[in-house]
Amino acid sequence: METAVACRAAPDQGPDVFVNKAPLYKPLWGRGAFGGAVLAQALSAAQATVPAGFVADTMHCHFFIAVKPDEPLYSHVERLRDGKSIATRSVRCTQSSGGNCVFSAMLNFGRTAGRGPRMLQHQPASPVSPATVASVRGGRGGAAAALSSTSRVNADCPFESIRVRRGKPDDDDDDDGRHHQRPELQRIVQMTRAKLPSLTSTTTTTTTMTQRTRGMGGDVALHQAALAYMTDNYFLGTVPRVHKARRFSNKGLVENVVRKLDKGQQEAATHRFKMLAEEELADAASSRTAKGGAAETDMDKAASPKIEMMVSLDHAIFFHNQDEVRADDWMVMEMETPWAGQDRGLVLERIWTADGVLVATCIQEGLFRLSQDPESHL
Repeated sequence: METAVACRAAPDQGPDVFVNKAPLYKPLWGRGAFGGAVLAQALSAAQATVPAGFVADTMHCHFFIAVKPDEPLYSHVERLRDGKSIATRSVRCTQSSGGNCVFSAMLNFGRTAGRGPRMLQHQPASPVSPATVASVRGGRGGAAAALSSTSRVNADCPFESIRVRRGKPDDDDDDDGRHHQRPELQRIVQMTRAKLPSLTSTTTTTTTMTQRTRGMGGDVALHQAALAYMTDNYFLGTVPRVHKARRFSNKGLVENVVRKLDKGQQEAATHRFKMLAEEELADAASSRTAKGGAAETDMDKAASPKIEMMVSLDHAIFFHNQDEVRADDWMVMEMETPWAGQDRGLVLERIWTADGVLVATCIQEGLFRLSQDPESHL
């Protein structure tokens, strides 16, 4: 993960311009580089321009064009404000082909020193107990087998995740169970952490669960950049998941992706998509039966909406308790979607440490296009 978020100065491009040190990660199904990789690059570049003692408080981002993973990503930082307690930076990312802005971000940094002992404080509780996190950390309870298919099919992904459960908030005023199916009331929970360089390529999944030979150290900026990277993990996918919409079971979409790969990669990619589709179907089936519904039939599967296109439009991160962030330990992420319509969807995310400290709140909006019934155009 350290390499994935790292950037270096690019003085030949101008002052306060930075470029990624390593190629940007691209998921198997991605149109371009992973959005979290771009977020982390912009944050790392902005961090390099603020005085010591300042940490990121907020980050508001917009995605314009799919980022090409095989081209350098240049982050142009503008120093908008350097106050005693707040520093503000604007970041504009470009690539060599065309030079157009592909991504922009506005960031506020706060000074950590000088805060008084008295302050207003509150936070929601984590949906996963510290005991459960400790069990996963120790590799107990089938933790290795619970790794999501996205973690297993993307070996070069710098983080790993476990799907914990899929449910709803408690509601004493509605006891007939019908609201279990309502998309806006569902909650999706996963646990995520950064992979460590010493373990990502030389050990098995089970070992990764039970052995951590070295951590990422105590650099708050590094942990924040890694956290920003992981906030985009399956975040926008919350919308299709609560609607049981198919992404990886969409045969036409999968074939279009595989067709663009080298022939030597196509067979492996097809197998990986099959794993993702099986997980997608199992997730929908378990959600249906857990909520008291009948098992899903072949007719139900055929009638399910199919995602034709899904892209991020904007992404906001509000950082909390920055000194508590440990990106190389399991973090709990709870996601929900209060609204979808007009080919768009809104998702909310809260992130806690293993000990239940809230460290981030995120909001994202995305564009969704469904496969349409051919007869609807007649």
